[in-house]
Amino acid sequence: MSDFNLANQSGAAFRAELNNIITDLQTSSYGSTAPTTTSPGQFWVDSSGPNPVLKIRNAADDAWISLGDVATAFQLTGTTAFTRTLLDDADA
Repeated sequence: MSDFNLANQSGAAFRAELNNIITDLQTSSYGSTAPTTTSPGQFWVDSSGPNPVLKIRNAADDAWISLGDVATAFQLTGTTAFTRTLLDDADA
């Protein structure tokens, strides 16, 4: 995972690091460890547990907020099958 800091360096190294940063942006920083450089609103898919969890950096940039499980289909954190059914019915 990149540190999102594009250092001043030679052409080939610059290009390799830029490609790593772009890959992290495309994948929402998918990995088992959090990005080392963070910003408010940044996404990270934490794959350290049995099911990957989508997380977002809080406004103070001092903690990650779990949004939901992305293993098979997105499921909001803290919801049950019953509440998900109520949400689905409310959308109809």
